[in-house]
Amino acid sequence: MDAYGDLPFPRTDVALNAMRFARGIEDPAIFNHSMRTYLYGRFLGERQGLRPGHDYDDYQPKT
Repeated sequence: MDAYGDLPFPRTDVALNAMRFARGIEDPAIFNHSMRTYLYGRFLGERQGLRPGHDYDDYQPKT
């Protein structure tokens, strides 16, 4: 997930394992499309005032 390190993806063990699994079985174009789709959905939700971790499940560990 190095290419996505600075982007707001969930960083739980489950989420990271799911991303590794998907990257391992999907064509890179499909995997990257899925990652962009998540970010776009998150962006749209935030534009509507939705908050990660409050209005939808999106755990982000504190750094």
